[in-house]
Amino acid sequence: MAIIRRVAQLTSVQWLAVVDDDTLISVSRLRTLLSCYNSKDLVALGEKYGYGATTARGYSYITGGGGMIFSKTLVEQLAKPGMCECPSNDIPDDMFLGMCLKHASVPIIHSSLFHQGRPVDYPEELLEGELPVSFHRYWMLEPMQAFARWLDDNSPAGDSSSDIHSEL
Repeated sequence: MAIIRRVAQLTSVQWLAVVDDDTLISVSRLRTLLSCYNSKDLVALGEKYGYGATTARGYSYITGGGGMIFSKTLVEQLAKPGMCECPSNDIPDDMFLGMCLKHASVPIIHSSLFHQGRPVDYPEELLEGELPVSFHRYWMLEPMQAFARWLDDNSPAGDSSSDIHSEL
């Protein structure tokens, strides 16, 4: 919530991407994907999961490992006093923000381009048919090689559909 409140005060920001420190992300592909949305709308984008979804108290949430993307307008709404108060410092941020989105009646936009797992956790045929935006976790994985293979549009191992290359 401290990040959300800080970003809500910034005038030059259109989008907030919240990712884990072990997430690989293609900034150029994320920029391309975000060009399909308006940052002035209430947009919550990422890989959608559910907690107790078949019950009245259940809710959907965006997996933090794959990346949670919020429009500036949504960030401003979540930052309003009383809208989204974190009950404790150790609550999982992705699940807590899912509860906030439910409370605010903001639907989550699911994108299969965000991945909670590593590339090796998915069938290769599935990944080859898309341009992934992110993967989560480095366990038993060389991150530079995985980035070059699956996310770097300018790498000989990656897709060359974009001339834009952005570093984090």
